[in-house]
Amino acid sequence: MKPSVELLKKWKTTGAVSFSSSFLVDKMIKCIDFSKAKVIVELGAGNGCITRKLLANMREDAVLISLEINDEFCTLLDKSIDDKRLNIVCGDAIKLLKDMDVEIDYIVSSIPFKVLSKIERAQLMASIKMASSLKTIFVQFSYFISMYSFFRHNYRKVNVGFTALNLPPAFVFQCRLQLN
Repeated sequence: MKPSVELLKKWKTTGAVSFSSSFLVDKMIKCIDFSKAKVIVELGAGNGCITRKLLANMREDAVLISLEINDEFCTLLDKSIDDKRLNIVCGDAIKLLKDMDVEIDYIVSSIPFKVLSKIERAQLMASIKMASSLKTIFVQFSYFISMYSFFRHNYRKVNVGFTALNLPPAFVFQCRLQLN
């Protein structure tokens, strides 16, 4: 199946009408210090547009753990990206994050928080925070600025960016548990 068909077919888990533009991907990874990042976790890898950009910038000894709930996208990623630093895990991020036993530097997420139920949203955020340390930076995009209050409720510091050059235009939230 074509990735674009799968995107629309599974709208509840993708929350998108198109894949992220290169402008959005660049905005998402702008805050990452690739010279220091050892472990990056990607939530909702989709067709791999963010995955590829992360790998292109990562150190040779860094690890990218990409979590994806859609089996079709997992297969696509596995077949199209050959990189020893990439670990593709197919499953529910809420459950998978709880089992992580590694210090994560960055969590980069494309999960559609806005389309999740309030319970799922709270469970996912609890899992993200449980997998994070005080130094972890959580980066999330959303088509809705109204998500700012949700992220601000969960993090001490939230920076917001915007790109109009995406379909639809998107906001990027960079979140930290500590203020530095």
